[in-house]
Amino acid sequence: DRLNIAPENFHAAQNMMYGISKSGGPVIAEQTQWIEKFAGKTGAQGLEGMAELSATMQIAMKNGASASAAAENFDHFLQTTFSKKTDSWFASQGVDLQGSLLEHQQNGMGVSEAMTHIVQMQLEKMNPAILDTFKRTMQIEDLSARSNALQSMVTQFNLGEMFGDAQTVEFLAPMLANMEEYRQLKASAMQATSKNLINADFSAQMASPIEQTKALRRLFASSAPGYANIRRWCKTLRKSSGRFGCLTAR
Repeated sequence: DRLNIAPENFHAAQNMMYGISKSGGPVIAEQTQWIEKFAGKTGAQGLEGMAELSATMQIAMKNGASASAAAENFDHFLQTTFSKKTDSWFASQGVDLQGSLLEHQQNGMGVSEAMTHIVQMQLEKMNPAILDTFKRTMQIEDLSARSNALQSMVTQFNLGEMFGDAQTVEFLAPMLANMEEYRQLKASAMQATSKNLINADFSAQMASPIEQTKALRRLFASSAPGYANIRRWCKTLRKSSGRFGCLTAR
C-alpha cells in the first residue's frame, strides 16, 4: 500500500518477497517491516521501489547484528542525507547535494544508491585510498571489531563532518563496499516478479508422494462414500510414483 503497487501487480510483489526469502535473504515478515518503515521516507514507489528497498535491506544487514539494527543504521543514514548540516558540508566542497540527488533519481536511482554514488565520487576526489580502506574494513568478520575499525578510519581520514554520526557510517560502509552486489540484488528481485515462484513450489511440493499420501488420507477421512474419488487418487499415485499399492477393489 505504501509503495502504491497496482492491484494487478500484487502477485508479482509476493513473488519478489518470496524469491528473496527463498534465496537466503530476510524472511517475508522482516521485509514487510522494512518496507513499512522506509517506503515513505525514501519515496520508493511500485515494484521498482520495492526492489530498491529489498536490495538496500540485504546490503545493510551485512553490517548489522539483526534486521532491526540494520534498520536503525539506515534510518540514521536517511536523516543525515537530508540534514542541513550535510547540505552545508557538501556545499563547502562545491557540491549541490539535493540537486545531485534529484539528478541521480531522475536517472533511475533510488535514494540509497544515489547518495552512495555521490559519497563515492567525493571520496575519490578526497583520497582514492579511502574506498579501498572501506572494502578491507568490511572484510573483518567480528562486528564489534569492524565497527571500531570503521570509526578509526573516519578519524584517520577526517570524515566525521561528511558522515554525521557513527550509524550513518555503519550503513554506508557495506553500500560503498558492495555496490555491484546491490545492483545484482535489485535486478534479481525484479526478475522474480515475472516468475510464478510461489505456485511452482507449491505444485512441486504437492507432486511429492508424501503430500499425495496426506491428501489421500484427508479424502478417506472426509468422504467415506467417495469411492470413485479414491479410485482416481489410486491411479494418480501409481502414475506419479509407482511405489504405492491401492487398498480398493480392482
